[in-house]
Amino acid sequence: MGKLILNNYILIVIMVGTTLIGIVSGILGSIITLRKEALIESEKMLKIATTSANIGLWELKTSTGDVTWNDKSYEIFGIEKGTNITYEVWSKLLHPDDLVNVKNEIENAIHLKINCNVVFRIIRLNGEIRTIQGTGAPLFKNDVLEKIIGTNIDLTDHLKDDNCKV
Repeated sequence: MGKLILNNYILIVIMVGTTLIGIVSGILGSIITLRKEALIESEKMLKIATTSANIGLWELKTSTGDVTWNDKSYEIFGIEKGTNITYEVWSKLLHPDDLVNVKNEIENAIHLKINCNVVFRIIRLNGEIRTIQGTGAPLFKNDVLEKIIGTNIDLTDHLKDDNCKV
């Protein structure tokens, strides 16, 4: 009889445990679904905001030198969407008179672990010169630079408009 009670007890513990696992799994599944939905919603809002404000987004993976751009960044720099962008490619688009200053600002931001904000000129492949306001935020993992993320805004047309009003 003692064995029967013990077996029933074990069976009850297993059933309760299984039920609890099912409940916890359901709750975790719901939380994950809600977080995925929130992430999708945040991504939609970010896309609307950057598109309407004409903001180019970029990310530089420092381990590879690969750069990821959103569609607006390709447009700002006059590069065909989908073109492979690296730090080298981006550097070659900088106006020669601004190159050293921009690189110094980036290095300073990395060294001090601060964001940078710099205005510079680019020369598009068609020869057109544009004025860009760029921001960058170095991101570290275990005190090692992992990537830099930032924005680019084309100021050229705004500067022309301001000059007309003077």
